[in-house]
Amino acid sequence: MIWAALAIALVLLPLIAHYRAKAAAEKFKAQLRAQGEKLSIDELIPMPPLNTPNGARDFLDAMSRLTSFNAEIQPSSMKMVKPGHARITWQQAALPTYADLRALCEGLAPVERESDKKPKTYKFFVGSEKFETTESELTGAQIKAYVPDVVPGTKLSLEGHGHDPDRIIADGETVSLEDAHGPCRFTLVPPANFG
Repeated sequence: MIWAALAIALVLLPLIAHYRAKAAAEKFKAQLRAQGEKLSIDELIPMPPLNTPNGARDFLDAMSRLTSFNAEIQPSSMKMVKPGHARITWQQAALPTYADLRALCEGLAPVERESDKKPKTYKFFVGSEKFETTESELTGAQIKAYVPDVVPGTKLSLEGHGHDPDRIIADGETVSLEDAHGPCRFTLVPPANFG
């Protein structure tokens, strides 16, 4: 008797689990259909073209005339990079190339293009006013030109670092703006008036 009940239970348990899972799947499909999802092959097949003029033949003819296809320069709005991850190209000045996407997939840094590189900027101060330039070296005259209304005859003084003394920079003298000790600091020395 016990063996018969055990045999019946072993047969009924998988059947009950099967029909419960089937009912849950049908309920889920009904929810998807209510949201407008297409679930059958018949719903996914596009309608056949009507017997009206269309551009398919012209498109295929134009495509056959292409001599080559370069995937590097073809923009795409979305590219799958990892399972469940996509790279979206939207409102970007420079579209990513295939090499960028491959590097992203492999966990490498994206390939740097010359157009992506921003020029290095060098900062310097004249008095308390901060200035920036992309030039690594400027002459004394060029530095003074950044400051409005400099009186003619005004000299430029470069502050020394540490125990180095300040020194006067001539108009034609070149100064390196590489910031080994921080940005260069200059002061304007007005012309002396004796008499």
